[in-house]
Amino acid sequence: RLWRMREFCLREVEPLESEVEHSQIMALTSAIGAGLRVAYLDRSDGPLNYHHFPENAQAAPSVHLLYRPGHYDLLYPGRSPGLV
Repeated sequence: RLWRMREFCLREVEPLESEVEHSQIMALTSAIGAGLRVAYLDRSDGPLNYHHFPENAQAAPSVHLLYRPGHYDLLYPGRSPGLV
């Protein structure tokens, strides 16, 4: 089974220009032991949409990301007024 995980990572996680899926974000939060907040910037009118991972997290998220179609940026709370 370990080879399947390594093969998956080589094929789906590590290549540039590949989309990160929900399962990969959940694996990341599990691996680092921290909550994650994603702000989705999808070019629609209105405020940003936020999603928290894992969804049932009790603590405040430690990692903040901005998702633009095809790309994630790391955000630093307190340095980006209005985003986080």
